[in-house]
Amino acid sequence: MIAVRVLDGRSCPVIVCDTCGRPITDPGMAAVVWDMTQQGDRLPSLVHKGACHDALDHGIKGEGGFPGWAELSRWFVDLLHNSGLHGDRLDRAISDAEQWAGVL
Repeated sequence: MIAVRVLDGRSCPVIVCDTCGRPITDPGMAAVVWDMTQQGDRLPSLVHKGACHDALDHGIKGEGGFPGWAELSRWFVDLLHNSGLHGDRLDRAISDAEQWAGVL
């Protein structure tokens, strides 16, 4: 899940694993997982790769589903692009984010 943690009076967006509840800090070692058999919009789960991902896959399969997934870093790039945040808008957003980086 995407959450907001307040640290030293600052609101910090964080990604929390939907399986274990610990923060995800390496997007290359995380995945976004959804059930491919559901029709229409799907609510994805954000999880650590490895045991957390395996447990979620097992749960989806146990309910008769078929898990689809994407690496978290790639999924966020797609999400940003599909929401209109690309080109100059993306460059400005990155610049703004870098000013606030390093809070966690």
